[in-house]
Amino acid sequence: MQSNLVPRFLTPDSLLPTPYSLLPFLTYLTKLRTAIVVIFINYDVCI
Repeated sequence: MQSNLVPRFLTPDSLLPTPYSLLPFLTYLTKLRTAIVVIFINYDVCI
């Protein structure tokens, strides 16, 4: 399923800046994941 998205993001022109442009997205994903984990922990504690 992801093979269709690869050519769009991994064009030769954008190979160099790709990691830098993905950094905010990765940090957002990690924050979102930790927030979900905290919510689930609090949910289990409340029950």
